[in-house]
Amino acid sequence: MSLSNLKHLATLLPEARRPAFFEAIAAHLSEAGSAAHLSAVLSKLGLETSDAAPSLILSAKILACRLASGAETSEILSELQNDAGVAASMAQSVLQCAEIAVLSRAEEIVQAQRHAAANAAVPYLVDFDWQLQYVLSSSTIVRQRQPLVVLDLISRQAAHEAETSNVLELTDGDLTAMLDACDGASGALEAIAKRKAASPAT
Repeated sequence: MSLSNLKHLATLLPEARRPAFFEAIAAHLSEAGSAAHLSAVLSKLGLETSDAAPSLILSAKILACRLASGAETSEILSELQNDAGVAASMAQSVLQCAEIAVLSRAEEIVQAQRHAAANAAVPYLVDFDWQLQYVLSSSTIVRQRQPLVVLDLISRQAAHEAETSNVLELTDGDLTAMLDACDGASGALEAIAKRKAASPAT
């Protein structure tokens, strides 16, 4: 699920360090903090060397964006407890840290994300294919005997007929992080659809 990796906070960050973590995430999303600043904070918190850090950061960004967009806290608490398996007391603590960091700059986060979306010249996906490879040796991969998912994304730029193939090699961890991101995007779309359906017709 989109917030499932927040469970790693229990082992990666003591409670006293979580406010600084969410503050850095919120600043980055609102464009008040650069990528370099976020990286420096994560390094100071000891997160850059953890294999679970990328998925944790992704889930934290998803949580921040949902709070900034006015998501129901009861739904977030339920997801943290039921889907991510986070204890009730920790779920409440995580949500409180995130709210303190996000809500004071919610408008800036929403505007920054809208601006980024409006100015992104993003190709659209036409088709995709995947293969599973078992790498015995490689000049670029240190570890041998490593399974990789080879994902071929076929895209097309708006107003152009030519298609482009982008091939990605994903480890198990990379694939998990990507699927978490897709879950987050799907959840955001569903939330928007529900909000529109609940809004009275004008």
